[in-house]
Formats: sequence, C-alpha cells, structure tokens
Amino acid sequence: MTFKRIVKAVNGICADTFKNQLLNISEEHDRFILLDSNNYEGYPYSEFGFLCAFDSISEIEANNHKFDIQELTDYHRIISDWTFGYISYESLQTDNDTFGLFFFQPRFVFFQKEDKIYAAVHPEHDNDETINTLINQILTKQTNQKQGDKITLKTDMSFDKYQTAFKSIQQHIRRGDTYEVNFCINFKTEVKNLYPVSIYKSLITKTKAPFSAFLRKSNTYVLSASPERFLKHTELKLIAQPMKGTAGRGKNQAEDIDIQYELSVNTKERAENIMITDLVRNDLSRFALRNSVCVEELCKVYKFENVFQMITTVSSKIQSKSTAFQALKAAFPPGSMTGAPKHRTMQIIKNHETFERGLYSGSIGYITPEGNFDFSVVIRTLFYNSETQVINFAVGSAITDASVAGAEYAECLLKAETITKTLES
Repeated sequence: MTFKRIVKAVNGICADTFKNQLLNISEEHDRFILLDSNNYEGYPYSEFGFLCAFDSISEIEANNHKFDIQELTDYHRIISDWTFGYISYESLQTDNDTFGLFFFQPRFVFFQKEDKIYAAVHPEHDNDETINTLINQILTKQTNQKQGDKITLKTDMSFDKYQTAFKSIQQHIRRGDTYEVNFCINFKTEVKNLYPVSIYKSLITKTKAPFSAFLRKSNTYVLSASPERFLKHTELKLIAQPMKGTAGRGKNQAEDIDIQYELSVNTKERAENIMITDLVRNDLSRFALRNSVCVEELCKVYKFENVFQMITTVSSKIQSKSTAFQALKAAFPPGSMTGAPKHRTMQIIKNHETFERGLYSGSIGYITPEGNFDFSVVIRTLFYNSETQVINFAVGSAITDASVAGAEYAECLLKAETITKTLES
C-alpha cells in the first residue's frame, strides 16, 4: 500500500530563490539531498524542477557487502514512501568502506513541478503549523557565501603514465577481451577551508546540468554537476539515456553550429555511443516485454553550458514495478562508465586505474511512494570529506581500437576544466 503524505503548496516565492535557501540550511541537517534539473529545456522525460529531502525517519545502508537489490526493494515496500540515496559503482563487485548503498526516508520533502513548489509532509511527524514554521526558517536563513581557500587539484596520472595504461588497454581490445573501456583519472588534494554550499552554487552556475545533486551524509559531501541520466522508471516503462561523445563549446554561435554538426557525424564518437547503446539495450531486454525495447533517439547531440554531449534514449516496457528494481540491478553500473562487455571490462578498468571509484560512476536518485524512480550517472562530481579534509573528483573517456592517447587525455582535461576553474576561483 502506498504511503500518503500531506502535500502543501509553497506560494509566493520563485523556485531558484527557494533552492538557494534550501542549500543554506543543509549544514543544519546531516541527511540532506537536493536533486536539481536546473530547468534544462528539451531533455526527454523530465518531471521535476527540483527535489529536496532532509532529516531521516528511517534508512538502509550497506557498506560492507555487495549491492543486493532485494534489500532496497523490501525496504521501499515496507515504508511505501519517498526514498532518496545512492548506489556506488563498486558496491556491485567489491566491499567499499566509503560508499556502498545508502537510502533514507526523509522527514521533509520539497519539490518543484511545473511552476509550483510543494512540501510533502509526514503526518505522523508534522502538521500545518510545523511545516509553516520550517518554511519560514528556510526563507529567513542568512546566506553563507564564504569562499574559502583557493584550491588546486592535480592528477597523479601524468600523460606518460596515461599513455602506458592506454597502450595496455588497447592490447586488451585487440585481443578481443573488450571492445570499449571507459578509463578514468583522479584529481585529489587536502584542503583546510572549504565551504561545500558555496562551491556547489558556483559549479551549478557554470554548468546548469540537468542531473545536478548536492548531498550531505554526516561528514561526506557530494557536489554533482552530472548531465547524464542512468535509468528512470515511470509506470511500467524504463528509460535509459547513455551518453558517449563529447566536444567543447565554441566561442560564438557560428562555431557552436559547426562543432555540434561535426560531433553528430563523427564516426568514432557515434561508434562509441552505439556500442554502449547495444549494451544498454541488452541490459533492458532481460526484463522487457517482448519486442518492447526501442531506441527512441539515436546519437542526438545536446548543448550544455560548456560542452556538447551525444545522447541516445532507449526505452522498454515491463510487467511489474518489482521488475523495474530487478532491471536497475541488471543495468548497474551504468554502461557508459564501464564499456563493453561490462564485467570483463570492469576487471580491466580495476587493473589500470589508480583509484577506487566509490560513488563516482555510480548513481544518485529518488524513489517515489508509488515505486517510480529516477537515477543519474555520477560524473562531473566533487567528493569532500570534512573530517579527513580530502577533496577529489575523477573524469574519463572511452578507449576503443580507433582511439588516440593524446585526444583521449585531452578529453579528460576538458571534462575536468569546469571543476578545476571553479575551485581555483
């Protein structure tokens, strides 16, 4: 049975102002998440302008064993309520002490749908009086725009080291072990004075990414400017949108038009995208109704604030809501961040990368009381631990037989540029 919250409209304030104010209160709540589409126009299957949840009524966490989808399925069935959280990349194959699977049932949920903001209140904990008090506290919270120290992150993967790993990966490709490998490099440093909210606001101003997320779990902060959806479930339909193919923006509209066209017809970039599309189609077909897997949009180039991205939209129909959770497990981790075939490629990745991905390349998202869900791919994302004072992020690119080391390394640096410039400023 679906749990029923009291839904109350929040009137008289614009969404952007309210989002900023919600971020300002995040330091007062050790369970906090904001998922923000930044009102990106034209992205298929967009539903909410933003979703924000904080304070935990109940939660489920698995850091020391592999991702078991049944645990999450059972947990959501019991609470039948809004659920927010993440699944780390490595929770599928290894133990990981930093990130695993974590979801919580929040006391407070705010969301924007169309042009209206709503509060979804748990009737056993709150009423009109308490929610009105909370909204007033949110609106009157003073902005904390501390800048902190200038931060310079460098990767331990020099081009020489990258080239060595690149050659080894291509040997695997030429032996037939894999067709495509998403190889990533990590940037990391220690920092004393860092203010996650200020950095996140600056990052989102520069990117306006449609799957942005600000997450706090005690001492751990996740600042994500992801442009990519992993998997969405709505009613009895699944939608995946693998992203492969990147190009930088031009200096003017004329350059943009040329770059967008060149990316759309680039044989190598299309081949990389189609390889992952085939992988995703296979993942979804395992639980799809017969003949229902459909490529709705192939290799379409979307424009973002600082890059162009090639995206394919794949959908399928399923028999039941429980099947959607099984499909989530089957499709995990996102194929755009592994390569193909998935599991052999993940072994090759682990043998060549210099860091554990953790939540990077995993997913952040929500589950509605009805059991629908939407999860992003965790890329273009900063991770900060306020206890250890370590901050890091990773970027990657797809290596195929046709790839050139210098071009792939340059693509990694292009993807890192917005984050590094945000921290340095």
